[in-house]
Amino acid sequence: MLSQGRGTSAGAGRGAAFATIALVFAASRAAAYAAGVRFDVSPLTWYWQYIDPPLLQARLLESVFYSHAQPPLFNILLGVTLKLPAGAFSTLMHAQFLAMGLIAAFGLFLLLTSLRIPARASVVLTCLFTVLPATILYENWLFYEYLTMTLLVWMAVALHRFVARASTAAGVAFFALAAAAIFARSIFQIVWLVPIVAGLVAVVSPRLVRRCAAVPLLLVALLYAKNGLLFGAPVTSSWLGMNLARGTVVHLDEPARQALVASGALHPVAALPPFSPLDAYAAVMPLPAASGIAVLDRAVKSGGSPNYHAKGYLPVSRHYLDGALWTIRHEPGPYLRVVRGAVWLFFNPSTDHAPVERNRQQMRAYDELVTRAVYLRTPYLLRLGVGILAAYIFAGAYALVVMWQLVVARRPATPEASTVLFMAFTCLYVFLVSTLFEAGENQRMRFVLDPLTLALVAAGATHLRRRVWAPEPRT
Repeated sequence: MLSQGRGTSAGAGRGAAFATIALVFAASRAAAYAAGVRFDVSPLTWYWQYIDPPLLQARLLESVFYSHAQPPLFNILLGVTLKLPAGAFSTLMHAQFLAMGLIAAFGLFLLLTSLRIPARASVVLTCLFTVLPATILYENWLFYEYLTMTLLVWMAVALHRFVARASTAAGVAFFALAAAAIFARSIFQIVWLVPIVAGLVAVVSPRLVRRCAAVPLLLVALLYAKNGLLFGAPVTSSWLGMNLARGTVVHLDEPARQALVASGALHPVAALPPFSPLDAYAAVMPLPAASGIAVLDRAVKSGGSPNYHAKGYLPVSRHYLDGALWTIRHEPGPYLRVVRGAVWLFFNPSTDHAPVERNRQQMRAYDELVTRAVYLRTPYLLRLGVGILAAYIFAGAYALVVMWQLVVARRPATPEASTVLFMAFTCLYVFLVSTLFEAGENQRMRFVLDPLTLALVAAGATHLRRRVWAPEPRT
């Protein structure tokens, strides 16, 4: 009876916590709407990552299957929603993003409490994250970062339960969410998941890990195999060369770059800006013949913007990749300067991003208050988000302590320790990949990690408080 009473009390407490979080979520969204924040659906017609809307409506499966430029999940979500009643796309997508936000908030609360953070503190931290300007602005922007953030939060929740209970359901959920992240966001590749699987095998039954991971990993393998067989690019996005060229080749002095092209060290495409229209590349190299597949053959979308899913960008990106690697080997100076700038940008507030600027203006005073008070951004220290940098340093230090306890002190791998290391590894992975291979939107890429970083800081602070004020008795 005592056990049942505790279970009932815990269930009631969790229900009250969810109700509080939902109330704060609803009130903050109502306030944002009253301030003039509106869901921005404009990216649909011209963002590089999105397949042309008419193709999503009329040839969804064909277009997604033959797209080599982006993982398929978000385009599938767009296409399915476009097929629903005409004129309802914006409303339906906004409803889906609101649902993601509430689901992410509930997941963050469960994650915090699973890390032994007191329930009241977990509610407060969850509500604070829910009302941050970045959370609200990205929730009102038609882009895949909000979906990715939600997936990562629930991955951490599922991993904790998988390790704690050796639950098949939790294990399947974890690997399904991991596969969804790979299918949604090109920054997450199989090299991110393999070390995580290896770590789980060390703390959970290898047979159970294999059973839970089999189907999700098979789906990921099939996606890689499809792109490898059809396009010679066994990854989820073929844009690596063009992305890397933006931080390498284009930063060479123009006379030097032209001389390298003339000498044959760089392909003629290096003389052109990455992501140029296809007809510009046609002047310097032969493009693939028509395939009969609309998403591969059309050089431009119906609205007039370039179609970067076209087959012609495959050889273009490969030439850029060769040029980028040559530049890193022989002229690393410009690349190192770009990486330094990318690291600085990574630790800037996510609201400093042009696509969310219109909505940001509607809540500018609030955003500036949070930027100063929470992110500790000042005109000094290169206008760096000092609070963000400090949070990452503290989270990294805590993860190192946890790793030392497991490896050196030989302590058992608890569910909390496993979850902390998963989150820390994911943060480190995104930091390295985004700063080494991308320049210009690193603060946007960091947004997906914000709830994980918050959980790491909260867990580390809670652990430190218990060690200082309530140390465990020596035996």
